[in-house]
Amino acid sequence: MVPINEMKSKCRFAIILGVTLAIGNFFRVPYAFSEPIVFIANDSVPMDSITRKELKDIYTGKTKLWGNGDKIVLTFLKQTDVYAYFLRNYVNKTPTQFVNYWRNMVFMGKATFIPKSIKEEDKLMEYISSTKGAIGYISSNKLIKGIKVIAVK
Repeated sequence: MVPINEMKSKCRFAIILGVTLAIGNFFRVPYAFSEPIVFIANDSVPMDSITRKELKDIYTGKTKLWGNGDKIVLTFLKQTDVYAYFLRNYVNKTPTQFVNYWRNMVFMGKATFIPKSIKEEDKLMEYISSTKGAIGYISSNKLIKGIKVIAVK
């Protein structure tokens, strides 16, 4: 027979372990990439740095033109860990909230289309390099000709 003190000790341990695991799962960061997110833009974009608020305003459609009057062309990495990280840390939305937000913008006539989503970073960089006013993000600094990094202040 197990002594009562030993049972209490095991029970406390099990409770503490369960609570720790539950809290850890709630706050865990489920992103597999190790490099920070990098914002990139077509060489025509007249900015070399941007604030988080400006980024949020751009990616929520509140800001539609660059400072030189060129149209902002939004691009996204389609359903990747970087996409979820970007939305959570820069737009304060989940992927579902973000898609619904843009659908609502189109439905209400505040936008004419949902921003372009591209599945692969290389194709995203190609699109941005060939599209005037385009902005996007990738998970690394592997840049190609025709795009530049936009620093976040």
